[in-house]
Amino acid sequence: MDDIAISGDKANRSTLYKVRGCLKKRGLRSPTKKERVYDIGYPKSVTGSIVVGDKLCLPNRKHKKIHEEVEQMLQAEDTKEKLKLLETTLGRAVAGGQSDPTLKKRVRTLTQEKKRVESLLNTQ
Repeated sequence: MDDIAISGDKANRSTLYKVRGCLKKRGLRSPTKKERVYDIGYPKSVTGSIVVGDKLCLPNRKHKKIHEEVEQMLQAEDTKEKLKLLETTLGRAVAGGQSDPTLKKRVRTLTQEKKRVESLLNTQ
C-alpha cells in the first residue's frame, strides 16, 4: 500500500489517529511527515492530483511543465525534434487529462499538430 486518503464528514485528526493505530497493530508504519489534514473547502493534494470540491485537477506545476514543453516545441526548427517534443508533451497531457478534463482541448490540439508534423516528415 502506498497512499491512503480518507474523506467525509467524520474524517478528522481523531480518524487519522485511529487509522494510524490500526496500521501499527498490523506492523505497518505511517510516516507522520506525509500526513495531511485539510479543512473543508480548501484544495487538497491527493496522490499527485488536486481535489477542489468534487473536481479533480492537475497541480499548477504540471500545467506549467506542459506549457513550457509546448513553447519549446513551437521554437524547435528541426522537424524530428519537434515531433519528439510533441510526443513527450502529448503523453504528459493525456496522462494529466485522466484527472483534469481541462486538458482535453490541449490533447486534441497536440494530436492535430502531431499528425501535421508526421505528414511533413513523410513528404521529406
